[in-house]
Amino acid sequence: MSWVKLDDHANEHEKQVDAGPEACWLWACGLMYCNRQKKRTGFIPETQLPGLYVRFTPKKAKDLAKELVRVRLWEKVDGGYLVHDYDQYQPSSGGGGGGSDLSSKRAEAGRAGGLRSGESRRSKPEANAKQLLEAIDEATPSRAGVDARRAGTGSGYFPTGSSSP
Repeated sequence: MSWVKLDDHANEHEKQVDAGPEACWLWACGLMYCNRQKKRTGFIPETQLPGLYVRFTPKKAKDLAKELVRVRLWEKVDGGYLVHDYDQYQPSSGGGGGGSDLSSKRAEAGRAGGLRSGESRRSKPEANAKQLLEAIDEATPSRAGVDARRAGTGSGYFPTGSSSP
């Protein structure tokens, strides 16, 4: 099953408002058609136009397509229409989450950041060792507190006379 991504402010966008509700429905139906295709390119063949929404006659669908081209939501190309900026907002044919393979871009950015971090740590081993020792010291109870509690002097983790919870 494929999904279409729609901006939750699309209904307020000036292109949408200018095109009108019927043209916007054809635009949404066009997105649905494109996302059902094996190769998700944003291309809608002219022959498919009447089938995008069965209640529009072929003439009505063609007139609405002209509106979508006029407001630049679609582009007229040889043999049909191209959804404007389709690849910026819809999943690619290789799967993923949208944009021009956003997940692979994020993965690459993570790899690059990890490499830089590793290089930084390798170039300053003494600073890393010091930070590690400080973290261990903060997480470890002081030896004096443990010895005092065992001796029953009252200093340490528990007040005098109390036992551990």
